[in-house]
Amino acid sequence: MANQATQDSVSSIIYLVVGMGVAVLVLILVGSMGGQTFQLVEDDITGIGYTAVANESHNYTSGDKAPYNTTHAYGIIPNTLFIYSTDGPNLGQAHDLSNFDINYWTGSINVSNTTNASGYMGVNIQYVWGNTSIENSVKGGITSSFEAVEQTGDYLPIIVLAVIITLVLSIVLGFTAFGGGGGMAPGFRGGTAF
Repeated sequence: MANQATQDSVSSIIYLVVGMGVAVLVLILVGSMGGQTFQLVEDDITGIGYTAVANESHNYTSGDKAPYNTTHAYGIIPNTLFIYSTDGPNLGQAHDLSNFDINYWTGSINVSNTTNASGYMGVNIQYVWGNTSIENSVKGGITSSFEAVEQTGDYLPIIVLAVIITLVLSIVLGFTAFGGGGGMAPGFRGGTAF
């Protein structure tokens, strides 16, 4: 009976070793393939949140205070907007954005009511637009999946150790007999016959 338990435990240990090898290979494969895939699509993911637009031209006529709507009429990222002169004495110089009323969400840019629009007869508008919340969500999902693979790899040795301890204990306990007064001849207890 103990011999059968030993054989079962040994075969279980062999299966465990083979299973752990397969699990480690799967973790390595998932990690490397996931990393390669992320490198291939990282620029596309970044493109969701950041798309640069340069040299978008507009002419404000004298008295024109109506808003100019950018080509992509939503989601201008603050601190990426620049307005340059394309003619006149200020050619190539960036204008002070405080002279404009800017709605970054709708992409509308109009000359403020306190500014003379004739000074902006020709301008080039440069900005970056996009929805960074989508980009951040995609990157957050990828990061959490890598963390899950890493955490699984961290706990794998503990799980294997627990199973090995259980198997070794079953082997040891299989060799011992509980109850039944093991080791004494029948009919004797404490060295005296009864």
